[in-house]
Amino acid sequence: MICSQPGRRFNTRGKESDKSKFKGACVFVDHASAYIDVQFQSVLTSHATLESKANFEAICRDVGVVPQKYVMDNAKYFTSKEFSAHMSDFRQIQAFAGVGAHHQNAIAERSIQTITSIARAMMIHAALHWPEVADSSLWPMAIKQATWLWNHMPNPSTGLSPADIFTRSRYPLEKLHDVHVFGCPAYVLEKTLANGKKLPCWKPRSTQCIYLGRADEYASSVYSLLNLQSGSITPQYHVVMDDWFATVSSSAAALPDFNSPEWIEMFGKSELQYFGDDELDTSAVSALNDSIVEARHREATTSAILERFASAKPRTPLISSTDEPTSSPSGLPPMPTSVGSPAASNSSPAPTSSLRENSADTDGEKSSVAVASFEPNVSFETNIFPTSANIEAKSPQIDGYSSSTSGLEPKPSKPSIRPSKVSKQSSSDPPSALRRSNRRSKQPERMNIQSTYGKSYYTSLIPSPIHFHHLFAAYGVPCIDDSPSLSNGGIFVSKKNKDPDLFSYHEAMRHPDREQWIKSAVKEIEELESHGVWEEVPLSSVPKGAKVVPCTWVFRIKRAPDGTVKKYKGRICLRGDLMESVGDVFAPVVAYPTIRCFLLLSLLLGWETCSIDFSNAFCQSDNPYNTFMKVPLGFTTSKPNCCLRLKKSLYGATYSPKLWYEMCSNAFIELGFERSKYDHCLFYKSDIFLVLYVDDTGIAYKNKQVLDEFIQQLRDKGFQLTLEGTFTEFLGIQYHKDLQGNIHLTQDGLIKKILETTGLSDSAPNKVPCRREPLGIDADGEPFSESWSYPSVAGMLLYLSTNTRTDIVFAVSQICRFTHNPKQSHAKAVKILCRYLKGTIGKGTIGKGTIIKPTNKLRLDCFCDADFAGLYNYEPHILASSVKSRGAYVIKLSGCPLVWKTQLMPSICLSTAEAEYYSLSLAMRALLPVKTLLEEMVSKLSVPKGMAVSKIVSTAHEDNSAALSLAVDQRLTNRTRHYLVRWHFFWSIINDKENKMEIVYCPTKEQEADYLTKGLDRITFEYLRSKVQGW
Repeated sequence: MICSQPGRRFNTRGKESDKSKFKGACVFVDHASAYIDVQFQSVLTSHATLESKANFEAICRDVGVVPQKYVMDNAKYFTSKEFSAHMSDFRQIQAFAGVGAHHQNAIAERSIQTITSIARAMMIHAALHWPEVADSSLWPMAIKQATWLWNHMPNPSTGLSPADIFTRSRYPLEKLHDVHVFGCPAYVLEKTLANGKKLPCWKPRSTQCIYLGRADEYASSVYSLLNLQSGSITPQYHVVMDDWFATVSSSAAALPDFNSPEWIEMFGKSELQYFGDDELDTSAVSALNDSIVEARHREATTSAILERFASAKPRTPLISSTDEPTSSPSGLPPMPTSVGSPAASNSSPAPTSSLRENSADTDGEKSSVAVASFEPNVSFETNIFPTSANIEAKSPQIDGYSSSTSGLEPKPSKPSIRPSKVSKQSSSDPPSALRRSNRRSKQPERMNIQSTYGKSYYTSLIPSPIHFHHLFAAYGVPCIDDSPSLSNGGIFVSKKNKDPDLFSYHEAMRHPDREQWIKSAVKEIEELESHGVWEEVPLSSVPKGAKVVPCTWVFRIKRAPDGTVKKYKGRICLRGDLMESVGDVFAPVVAYPTIRCFLLLSLLLGWETCSIDFSNAFCQSDNPYNTFMKVPLGFTTSKPNCCLRLKKSLYGATYSPKLWYEMCSNAFIELGFERSKYDHCLFYKSDIFLVLYVDDTGIAYKNKQVLDEFIQQLRDKGFQLTLEGTFTEFLGIQYHKDLQGNIHLTQDGLIKKILETTGLSDSAPNKVPCRREPLGIDADGEPFSESWSYPSVAGMLLYLSTNTRTDIVFAVSQICRFTHNPKQSHAKAVKILCRYLKGTIGKGTIGKGTIIKPTNKLRLDCFCDADFAGLYNYEPHILASSVKSRGAYVIKLSGCPLVWKTQLMPSICLSTAEAEYYSLSLAMRALLPVKTLLEEMVSKLSVPKGMAVSKIVSTAHEDNSAALSLAVDQRLTNRTRHYLVRWHFFWSIINDKENKMEIVYCPTKEQEADYLTKGLDRITFEYLRSKVQGW
C-alpha cells in the first residue's frame, strides 16, 4: 500500500523530515487464517521490502509458521533481481498476479481495503470529536491499531480470531476490555504522584494526551499515548481514558456536559478530585507517617472495589419519583461543598462562569466562596511557548514594565503579561508542600440516583460545572476549540481542507515557521499594550455576575494579491460568541459597487489614489463597557489570580466594529466630510473623498497638499496610521496602471491558491470556462471523490468572480448550486474552470482580469439578458429548477464594468418574453441605486463643467422586442397580464424625461450580458469578453 501523505514514525516527536517519514507499507496476509501483518516503510524499494519480509517471517517463526509461497503483484520491488534471488535462496515460491488482474491477488487487495477503511473511520471519528488535534500524519498508528483489532476480534460464528488460528492459541477475551477509542483524550497521572510524592495543591494532576492504541511488548493495560506538548509517543499505565470525548469540544455549544453519566463514570467515582479551601499546613504534611498514608490508601481502594460490586445489586427506590426530594440522597457522589455553599445551577452549563469575590477566613471559619468562582493561577507555566533562550524577543510590557534578554521574569513592582517559560523540576528535587484539607474523608453510600429520580433532579444537585471547565482551561487543556466549527456536533459533518494560511495557536506552535509566529504574537501583545488596551486586575475585583471572557489566537500568513508572502500576523481576539449581548452592534460595510465607483470616478477626474492602514484599528476606540478577559494563551501575568480589564475595544468583541465605525465617522464629519446618504461608508469633500471598509480606507484626492493636510488632521485626533502610498491593492485586488493610463484589476494570487488547492497548477489551460451544456444536479452520478474541499474552492471562485472576473460568473454560479451535495461531474466542472483560469495568469507580466479604460463621457449602460428554461431536460422534471430561467446583467460606467450578476430567477417564467422582462426588471433594481449614488457624488465633488450634471444619462439595452415593447409602451395584453405587478416598478422613471433614463433595442450579437447566462462557443465568448473586460 502507498500513501501520498507522509506518516510520522513511532519513535520520534513528529518533527522528522518528510524523507524519513513512512510513505507506505508492505502488507502480509496469511491465506489460512486471514492474519494480517503490516510493515511500514519510509522508502518503497526492494531492500526495504526484504527487511519487511524478514520482520514478518520472524513473527512467523515465533509461532511455528513457515511461509512457503508468496502471491504478489507486479510492482518493481517484487519483480527485481534482488527480491527474486532472495526468494530462490530460501526455496520459496514466488507467484504474480496478471497485469491488470488484481482479482488474482484479491486476498491481499481486500485486506488492504479492510484495514484502511477501519483506520479511516477511526481517524474521521476522532477528527469529528476533537478537530483541534486531528493530524492525518498519524495514519500509521491508525493502521497499526486497525490491524490489531482485525487480528484479535473473534469471528461471531466460530468464536476464533485470525490471531487464534495463526498462533494456535486463544487470546484472552477479557483483555479486549483494555481497548479504547482511537484518538480519544487520555489523562496521564503526573510522574511525581506516580512516584509516591506530592504536588502543590493547584498544579494539575495529569497531562492530556491522545490514545493511539496498545503499546507493543507491554501488557494490554499499557497504552501508547501521544503527548500534545512534546509530540513524543510513549507507553503509559496510570491513565484515565475519555472514550466519549466528554472532556473536549469544538464550540461553545458543545461544552463538556459535566453532569453526564460519562463524566460521572470517569471522574465521579472518587472524592479525591475535590480540593479544600484551607491554607496549606506544612507541618501537618511533614508529620504524616508513611504507614498512615499507605493504610488510608488501602482503605480507600478496598472501599471503592467493594462499592463497585455493591452497586450492581438492585435497589429499592427510597423516594417516589413524583415527590420533590428535600435533601441530597446519600448515594450521590461527593460534591465540593466543603469550600462553601454552591450556587444553584441550571441543568445546562453556561459557557463561562460568574466569578465571585473571595472573602477572607476569620476565626478559623471556612470561606463562603462559591465553587463556580474557582479560578486556577493563570501564571502556571506551560512548555508550549519557548524559553528566553529559544527566542530573543522583548517581552510585552504594561505600564512601563521592561524585561531583560536573560529571562522573561518581570520586575515585581510593575504588572505585565509575559510569554510563559518552561518549568522543569528535577526528579531529585523535593516535592512542593501540599495544602491539606480539614474535611474528613468518608466513603459515601452509592445508589443509581439517575434511574431513581430522573436526570433533571440529578443535575440540579450538582454545582456549576464551570468549576471543572476552569480547571482544564486554565492550564492549556482545550475545552473550546479556537477555530469555528459546527455548533451541533450531532450532525457529524467534518470540515475538509481549511485555509492553509490560517492557523490556531497550537497549529502555529507546531508549524515549521514557529519562531515567526512567536515573534508575531509577542509583537501583537506589545502593540496592544502600547495602545493601553487593558489593565491587569485581580480576579477578586471582578463584579459579581460579570463574565471573564476567554480569548483566542488567530495566526495568518498575509499575502499580496499576487500570492507573495507579506508578513506573519498574529491577532488576539476576544471570544465574542461567549459574550453577553450589549444591544445594537451593527456597523455598515461599504458595498463593492461603491468601491468601483470610487475607482472609476477618480480615473475620470484624473485624481490620485492611496490607502491608509490603521495600526490595530479596533483597539484605538475607547471601550465604554466593563469587559474582563482571560490572559492570552502562551502568556502569563505578573501576579497570580489576575485577569485583564479592557480599556479599549478589541478584535472579536461584539461591539468593536460599531465602536470603530462611530469613531471614524465622527472624526471624518468633524473634519468637514459629508457622509453619503446611500452608502454610509462613503465620505467626501469637494477636493477629496474616501471609502471605509472596516479598518481599510481608500482615498482619492485632487492634490498632494489636500492629502497631507487630511493625514495630519487624523494624527492630531489620535489616530495611529500608516500611509500606504499608491492605491495598488485593496481587499486582495491588485491595481496596476499601464503606460496608456488604463488600470488592470487582477487577482493572480487567489487564482494560484485555487490551482494549488485543486492540484491543477501544472495542468493544460482551457480557452472557455465551462461547457456549452448546463450543469445539472446529476442525482445518480458518481459521488464526489476529490481530496480538496468543494465548498472551499467554490467560495474562492465566488470571491474571484464577484470582484474582477465577469467572464467566469456563469460557470461559478453553476458550481455554487451544488456545494451541499457535490458529485464528480461537478468536480469536473470545477477543473474545467480552473484550467481556464490557469491560462489567464500572467507569466512575468500582468495577468488577465478586468481592464478599466473609461471614456470621456459620464454615463451608465446596462445590458441584461435571460436564458429561458435552460435546465430543461438536464435536471429531473419533478424539480422546479428544471424549468427556471436564468437572468443576468452588466452595468457599465463610462464603458467600464461596474456591477454584474447572474442568477436563477426565483419565479418560473412561462415564455422567453417573460424571462427577458423579468431579467430587465432585476437589472433596473441594481441600476437605479448606482445612478442615484453617482449623481450624489458628482454634486458634492469638484468636477469639470462637462461632468457637472444633475442627472446621469442611463441606458438599458434589451434584445427581446416583446420585453422592450412592454417596458417602453407599458401596455398590458392578454399574454402579459399575469406578470407580477412588482416587476413594473420602473415604469414611472422611464416616463419621466428629466431622469435621462431610456431602454433601447440591442442586437443579440451585441448583447454583452449574453455570456453571463449560458455557455457559448469560443469565438462568441471571446468577443463579448473583450467588450466587457477589455481583453
